Amino acid sequence: MFTLATLPEVMNVAPFPTLRRLFSSPGGANVADAAQSIRHDGPMIGVLEVTTSPRSTWLWAATVDAAAAVRALLDAHSMSWELPYRYGREVPQVTDVEIGVTAAEACEVLAEAGWTFRWHPDQEPLNRRETLRGVPISQSE
Repeated sequence: MFTLATLPEVMNVAPFPTLRRLFSSPGGANVADAAQSIRHDGPMIGVLEVTTSPRSTWLWAATVDAAAAVRALLDAHSMSWELPYRYGREVPQVTDVEIGVTAAEACEVLAEAGWTFRWHPDQEPLNRRETLRGVPISQSE
């Protein structure tokens, strides 16, 4: 078992500048504050695009670093997530937060940390709503 304080040692964060900044913040343990402070580093880093299906809810980050920050934040809150596969390959910028209550709680944690949501262009337009399990979501651009 590891704690948030030992997470940088357990997982190699060296290749991920976003994670390095998350864990080099004072105390290293307040991931929500660190994620809030880095979410404006680049275009769309604070926006997650969403696709849903009966089996999964995928949150698409703009970069692999942003996806790593999302996963670190979910891990810090003991939230369940999976790295999805598409056409037999990992999709590193996507985080699968499952469905139902699990997805709702994950989205709430991310929204509280300052992430915003919008529909991914691949999401069927008839399945788009103004909220995603209670969390506001905008239309895709």
